[in-house]
Amino acid sequence: MSLSLGVSSAEQVLPDRVNRDAVLRHPLEGTSQGQLAVAYSLDVRRDGLSYTIPVRFSRFERLAQELKAELKCDLPPLPGKRGFVLDKLLGGPAAPHVVEGRTRELDKWVRALVEVEGVVDSNALASLIFLGVGAETAIREARAAHDEEARSHTSRL
Repeated sequence: MSLSLGVSSAEQVLPDRVNRDAVLRHPLEGTSQGQLAVAYSLDVRRDGLSYTIPVRFSRFERLAQELKAELKCDLPPLPGKRGFVLDKLLGGPAAPHVVEGRTRELDKWVRALVEVEGVVDSNALASLIFLGVGAETAIREARAAHDEEARSHTSRL
C-alpha cells in the first residue's frame, strides 16, 4: 500500500461529549473558550485517494500506545503537551504560536511514524485512517465526476 501522512493545520473545535475522538467543526454560538479543543488536520494520501481527518492530540497519543502494543517496537517520540496544560488551567484556548509549533511537530512525527516497519500495515493506523468502503467509493466517484466535468469544460474552451 502506498501511504503518506502529514499534519497541515489545526483549528479550534468543540469536542463531542459522547465520543472523545469526534469533533464538531464549527463551535456553537455561546460556547465558552474553556470548552474548545484543538483538532489537527491529518492529511492522508493512499492508493490514489487523498482526504483529511480532524484528529485531536489525545487520539495521536492513543495511536502511539496502540502501535507500541501491536508492533512491540520503538516509535519516534510524540511531541509533548507543554504550553497546552497552562492554557487549559487558565480556561483559555492554546496560544496560536503553541498550536503552530505542535502542528509542525506532529507533522514530523507522522512522517517519521510511517517509516517505521509495520506501521503502514498496522491495525492501529487502519482504525484511524480507514474511511470505510462506502465513503472511499463515494470519494472516488465524486472525483471522477469532477475530473470529467473539468475535461468537458476545458474542451468547450
